Amino acid sequence: MDLRARIVSRYLQAGVFEAPPAMMQAVGTWVKQVYAGHVLAAIEPKIELLRDRSGYLGGQVAEMEASDLSCKQDVQRLVPGKAVRYTLYPKNQHKKVSYVGVRRPTGSQNPGSNPSSPWRDPSNPKSITWTDLPEPGYVALYEVGLAFERKHLDFYFRGPKKYTAEEAVEYVQELLSTSIKELRVALDSALNWGNTLELEDAGYIRLVELTLLKKECERHTPQAKTYRSMAVQEFPFDLSGWKYVQPGTKLEKPSLWGGDRNLMVSVDFKEHKKYDGWWRAFSQEIKINTPKQIPGTVAEFQENLRGLSGTVRHELQHVGQTILTSTPDVLVGYPSRSIQPVADPKKLHQNEHDKEHALRAVEFYTRLADEIDDFVASARRVARKPQKDPRLTDLRTLLNQWIGNPKPNFRTRQFFKQLYEHEPLKWQKAVKEFVTGVERRGLEVT
Repeated sequence: MDLRARIVSRYLQAGVFEAPPAMMQAVGTWVKQVYAGHVLAAIEPKIELLRDRSGYLGGQVAEMEASDLSCKQDVQRLVPGKAVRYTLYPKNQHKKVSYVGVRRPTGSQNPGSNPSSPWRDPSNPKSITWTDLPEPGYVALYEVGLAFERKHLDFYFRGPKKYTAEEAVEYVQELLSTSIKELRVALDSALNWGNTLELEDAGYIRLVELTLLKKECERHTPQAKTYRSMAVQEFPFDLSGWKYVQPGTKLEKPSLWGGDRNLMVSVDFKEHKKYDGWWRAFSQEIKINTPKQIPGTVAEFQENLRGLSGTVRHELQHVGQTILTSTPDVLVGYPSRSIQPVADPKKLHQNEHDKEHALRAVEFYTRLADEIDDFVASARRVARKPQKDPRLTDLRTLLNQWIGNPKPNFRTRQFFKQLYEHEPLKWQKAVKEFVTGVERRGLEVT
């Protein structure tokens, strides 16, 4: 039997298209680990705050008081191109920390001389002179920035206004003084509270929730780690155990892009785009976007992990599609030719992006698996918390609304609704595989 026949014969018995299991295990475990480490790093200070609010707040007050005392000397020591930054802690620990900074700007450098910087002529206070050799009596000028992230200070430094050293110090000390005053009020409240936590106190309940969350995070990662933007890791294309490829075929070690390049996976903690991730075949790269909000309970954390696992599975399904469709005449991981709305499904990539996402052939099995995951999670939530409408506790009713049977309504999922309205043959196939996939997960819906 040739390679194409061997792959297709296995695929015809496969049901919903699956991602390579070895890669699912490796990538999925790593993504959970880095996300758990990121969450752990975010909640540990909150736990410390709840356990000893006076000690935690006192440390913040002490840091800002030290900044206030050193500010004048710090600014005077600045040379062109250098900056000093200070942290402003909020009185409400649920709000963001902000940062204030002072920079001595620099312009172009002249050969053999010091870099130029702005100066003010005392005889003409509105003028700004850029030079590396100021006249006697000229006053150095500075830039001041205020932002919620340290890296954004560079942007706010670029404003048109320039300050003398005295003006810059006065500006910074005023902000520090206000923050210290407000934080001392919170510190006094914590001291009066006596650092005791009563059972009925909201702080105690919050502490219990975060402590349980910490233990749950530690099940997935050995240590806390904050990622400012993203985590990146390489993985081999491990197709062992993948039911579409028999051992011994050349696809066991894919070389469709040439060489022995690995799969690059990045977990983004910054962008939080509306999509959950993507796969780029030309660069062999997967990107996973994390939820914007840090979870506060075990249930929220587990729901986020479920979503991340679903994104990993979705993108690795695309990896599998790319690997198998690189073999001539093999169309695996796509809907059957008999239900395709175009003559040549091998050329779907030429017009796929003109379609709605749910109608793209390359997304058929990935979106279908997403729907199975979401339905199972939704059904289990309904079972734990029965709704006021008793019909929603009936799985058959919930399923029919989900898939749009006998016709779509306001509760029908977008994936099934668009297939029903535009490609009914694919809708029928999707419904059949959806029901089978749900029942394989232990839910009786027929």
